[in-house]
Amino acid sequence: MAITAPDRAGTVTLTIDGREITAAEGSTIFQAAKAAGIDIPVLCHDERYDPVGVCRMCVVDVGAPAFAASCVRACESGMEVKTATPEVERCRAVLTELLLSDQPPREHDPKQAKTGDNELLALADRFGVTQDALPRASGRGTDSSSPVIAVDHDSCILCDRCVRACDDIQGNDVIGRSGKGYATRIAFDLNDPMGNSSCVSCGECVAACPTGALTNKPIHEVPIRPRSELDAVDTVCPYCGVGCALTYYVDREHNAISFAEGREQPGSHGRLCVKGRYGWDYAASPQRLTRPPGLRRRLPFLPFGVSPASSPRTSADSAPLG
Repeated sequence: MAITAPDRAGTVTLTIDGREITAAEGSTIFQAAKAAGIDIPVLCHDERYDPVGVCRMCVVDVGAPAFAASCVRACESGMEVKTATPEVERCRAVLTELLLSDQPPREHDPKQAKTGDNELLALADRFGVTQDALPRASGRGTDSSSPVIAVDHDSCILCDRCVRACDDIQGNDVIGRSGKGYATRIAFDLNDPMGNSSCVSCGECVAACPTGALTNKPIHEVPIRPRSELDAVDTVCPYCGVGCALTYYVDREHNAISFAEGREQPGSHGRLCVKGRYGWDYAASPQRLTRPPGLRRRLPFLPFGVSPASSPRTSADSAPLG
């Protein structure tokens, strides 16, 4: 679980984009801005994990010689923060352009082609950045050894969200980094293929990844499509007693579940294990029961919501089973 600072009774007053804001002592600029409804773009930051400030997308002007990463910079009394000056926005656009130069073409992006929610491409659209401005490098490779998770190292921006999801949230400590310079990439155990590592396939890294570096594989050849093209069905995981809340995204054309995601609830906080995220193929199993077994009387099989008391019965209904 992520380590959080203890609650403090004191407050600090600062100015963000001309607005005077009072924040709890120890709060970051990003937290204070979000509480005030001020949007600051991020890539590496997720409030479920400890902030690391590695992507620098959230930089703001605090009047210092260098911009500060708002996700790790604490608020100070009297501080004057500017979150969207032309120079700050230009730096974010240049950073987006540099990160985008290594990404696969949009139409072949592993995440955009599936769920359609690549956060880096969303920032590229926001800043009007295209992929043809700089030459594209490649060569860090892919890893398809896992039965349920696809790895594309060329899509990775080294934001470490998957590392923190695996370590801080799930406590599995499988994902780290290997290599130096451009050859740096995420690694599983001692740089093993993901399918041969100690990964338990919980999929928390996939849920954390902002790009196409880690994506779900289709199960039983049911394609993964954007959420807007699927029906969202909220339910509860049927396996253990924790009762994790999850959402199935159902493809009505194939009459099958496309993929699953965790929902916020006190027990699991949106997290899932391998069974909850990937173990739902029982729903389409030919061995699935369609009527209650073991009844000693011939009760009529009623549709959901129809009361037995309101259904006509015959003498055959109460006859013992032969």
